[in-house]
Amino acid sequence: ATTGEDTPILSYSVACGDAVAYAVPANLSDPKLVEWTRPEYNPVIKVPAAVTGGFRDPTSAWQGADKVWRLITACGDGEGTCQFKSPDLLNWTYAGAFHKPGTIYPKGEGIWECPD
Repeated sequence: ATTGEDTPILSYSVACGDAVAYAVPANLSDPKLVEWTRPEYNPVIKVPAAVTGGFRDPTSAWQGADKVWRLITACGDGEGTCQFKSPDLLNWTYAGAFHKPGTIYPKGEGIWECPD
């Protein structure tokens, strides 16, 4: 989960790897946050046109020292993992491959599952 300004946000992949969507608490006053809902603005990230193959398993988003939010997904046949950037947790831009197969593990290929 990512903590936005005042709201926890769960990110998840949908439609067999077609997009990333959010769920938010239905009742913020519930201390256990039992019920969650899907906001109407979903999906927040669609698979980029440049990515072929899988697209799933988003990480928790994090905000860098530059105040830009980042999120990584498992993706593609050659990308390994894809990085996205956002100023506000809603408007995401594809920033390219975060890790390419073979750059860390010499024989690694394909998608990195659950990059968190």
